[in-house]
Amino acid sequence: MTNFTLNQQDTNQLKHCISDLLVQITAEYRETRIERQQLAAAIPPADDFSIIEELELLTANLRGYASQIQVRVCKRSIAIDRSLTNAASI
Repeated sequence: MTNFTLNQQDTNQLKHCISDLLVQITAEYRETRIERQQLAAAIPPADDFSIIEELELLTANLRGYASQIQVRVCKRSIAIDRSLTNAASI
């Protein structure tokens, strides 16, 4: 994984961007329920997984990754806030 330095403004922008993407993915997932059901009915399942199961797995993975990144960014933001507070008090 690549290490890079974020300042407070970058961290806040990244946090908002990831939060927005997570909300968007979740909304799209809910809104495509009927389409997923139609796909499942139209395309017969393969040996291992059907197309709808593959889409479900992909969506779950994307949502999981976004949540993990969101938590990491929040933790990093808290750490930056604490270091700025500590530096200001010195």
